[in-house]
Amino acid sequence: MSFDTTGMDFALTALFVVLLQEQWKKLHEPFPFAAGLVTGITALALWPQHMPLVSIGLSILILLTRYRPGESTS
Repeated sequence: MSFDTTGMDFALTALFVVLLQEQWKKLHEPFPFAAGLVTGITALALWPQHMPLVSIGLSILILLTRYRPGESTS
């Protein structure tokens, strides 16, 4: 039995665009988005076979150094 994934790439891209827009409306701050972009490109260039894991890990480390848990961002 096979699963037809036609259109899945478009649906996932659209989902991430909507999630990005909602986060931008909430935060109005470019730093988290820039950090994600930079870590994604860096991970893709240096560790392409482990890009998602490395990118998420680096993003979490960067964001935790900027925003301490329990602190208010406003």
